[in-house]
Amino acid sequence: MQASTKPTETSTKRRKGRWLDRFAIGMGIVSLAVICFVVGAFVVEFQVPFYKKVLKPSFVGLRAYHEKATADWMEEGWYRAREDKVGTSKYRPDLADNGLTLYTSLGEVCSATLVSMQGDIVQEWKLAFRDAWPDSPHVPNPMPEKRIHWRHVRLFSNGDLLVDYTAIADTPNGYGLVKIDKNSHVIWRYADRAHHDFDVDQAGKVYCLTHCIRSDRVEAAPQLNAPMLEDFVVVLSEDGKEIERVSVFDAFANSKYHDFLQSIQPNKKGDHTHANTMHVVHEGFAKKHPFCSAGDVMISLREPDELAIINLERKEVVWAARGIWQQQHDADPLENGNVMVFDNRGSYGEGGHSRVLEWNPETEAIEWSYSGSEAKPFESLSRGCQEQLKNGNVLITESNNGRIFEVTRDCQIVWEYFNPVRIGDEVAVICSAQRFQANQLPFLNERQIAQANDTSVRIAERNMDSKVR
Repeated sequence: MQASTKPTETSTKRRKGRWLDRFAIGMGIVSLAVICFVVGAFVVEFQVPFYKKVLKPSFVGLRAYHEKATADWMEEGWYRAREDKVGTSKYRPDLADNGLTLYTSLGEVCSATLVSMQGDIVQEWKLAFRDAWPDSPHVPNPMPEKRIHWRHVRLFSNGDLLVDYTAIADTPNGYGLVKIDKNSHVIWRYADRAHHDFDVDQAGKVYCLTHCIRSDRVEAAPQLNAPMLEDFVVVLSEDGKEIERVSVFDAFANSKYHDFLQSIQPNKKGDHTHANTMHVVHEGFAKKHPFCSAGDVMISLREPDELAIINLERKEVVWAARGIWQQQHDADPLENGNVMVFDNRGSYGEGGHSRVLEWNPETEAIEWSYSGSEAKPFESLSRGCQEQLKNGNVLITESNNGRIFEVTRDCQIVWEYFNPVRIGDEVAVICSAQRFQANQLPFLNERQIAQANDTSVRIAERNMDSKVR
C-alpha cells in the first residue's frame, strides 16, 4: 500500500511553529542591531566618557596603524615628472643672484646637496636616521629608511649642518633634530618629535616646532576631536638643550585671538592645525609693526589657513591673520614689513594652483606675486618654500615637481634646476632650498670656491647627456 504524502495537521502546525520561531529570532537580532546602532550613535555623538577614554583612542590607533602599514610612500614623496630635464636647465648670470644653492631631497639616504649655478655638486652631507639615532628613544618604531628624509636644514659658516628628520606616512612624523659637522658626524641630538621647520637666532638659540598626540580636548576649541596632534614652539640652547616650550593651542587661548581656535574645522586625522613654518621675527620687521617685537616667532598653520606671531615670554599670540592663501607654507617676515608666503592652493589661473605672494599685513594688499603660466606651469599642492635674495630676486622651491628656480621682480626665470633623483618617470620631491655666497662659507676649499665663482653657462651639454642616458 502506498504511503500518504498529504501533510497532517500536526506536521503543518509544527512547520508553522518553526517558521514563527525563526521569524521571532530574526526580528530579535534586527532589533538588537538597531538598538546597538542607536546606542553607538548616541555614545559617539555625545562623547560618552567611556567612549572618549577607552574606545575612541583604540579606534584612532587602529586607523593610524592601518594607514601607516598600507600607505604608499611613493605617492607622498615622488611625483610624475613634468619635464625630463635634470640639473641646471636655465641660467642668466647677468640677472641671477650668483652663488651656491643648498637643497634637501628624498633619496636613498637622508641628505643635503650644495650645488653651483651650473648644477655641479660642491658638497654633500648624508646621515641615515638609524646612524644618527641607533636607539631612537623618542621614536620606538621608526619607518623604513626610504620613508625618512631631511625636511629643513640650516648651514653654518664652518660647514656644520642642523637638520630635522621627517617620516612619510607616520604620525607624529617629526623624528628629531640633529647637528652634524661638515663630514656628517653627529655633534648633538634633540630627542623629540621636531618637524617641518626651525630657525636659529643671532645668539645661536634654536627655535623649532614639535608635536605630540594629545588625548583630551582643548577647552577653548571644543569642536576639535581628540585624540589630536598638538603643536608646540620649543626653544633650544646652542648645544641642543631645551629651554622653553609653548603650546600653540594655549598661546591662542591666552590671547585676544582665542576665537580663531573656535573657527578651526576638525581634521579627520586629528591634525587640526598642522604647523609648518618657524621664523624668528627680526628687528627690521618688528620696527614696522607695533604688535610684535624682535624675538617673537612667526608660525604658519596649514589647516585653518592662518599665520600667527607668538610672544614666547608671555606665551601669547600677539597677531594672527587669514588671507587669500590656502594650505600655505613658509611665511617669511621681510625687512620691509611684508610677509612672503608660499600659497599652495590659492591660485586659479591657467598656470597651476600655486603662487608666491608678498603680502602687506597693514593694508592686506598683495604687493608682489609669482604664478605659473600655461606654457610654464607652477604647482606644488603640498610643501614648497621661497627665499628673497639679496638682489631682490626670489628663489622658489616647487617641491612636488622637484624643481628650484629663481625669478626677478618682473617674474623672469633666470635660473632653473631640476632634481636628478628619479625612479623611471617619477621625480623625488625637493623639500627646501637656500642660496649662499661663497664668502659666507669659509669652510669651502679652493676648488669649491672656484666652482661657486664660475658663472659660465654649460647647460645644453648636460641636458643632452641626460637624455642620452
